[in-house]
Amino acid sequence: MRKIVAFSFFMSMNVYAANSLGELTDRMMLPFSVLTSALYNISLAIGIALLFGALIQYKNHKNNPGQVPFSRPITLLIFGVVLIVLPILAKLSESAHLVSRVY
Repeated sequence: MRKIVAFSFFMSMNVYAANSLGELTDRMMLPFSVLTSALYNISLAIGIALLFGALIQYKNHKNNPGQVPFSRPITLLIFGVVLIVLPILAKLSESAHLVSRVY
């Protein structure tokens, strides 16, 4: 019973009617903005982990080139850089879109 009351309390904050269609769409897009910010943060964390893994794999390649091919640290480095740069570019393009929408 407590779960139902708590759920209805949290859901009732977003239930009231919007004054305009724009306000309605802003309310509908709020969960998506939370999801995109979470995906940005996850992408940055995985990108940093891949860069760290690339450094470790390069050290392993340097110590024993026969066991670890050189393509492995290069691949990890490329994927890490891509995962770090993509959220930054998305945020920059999002802010540029908002600025162009205002004018």
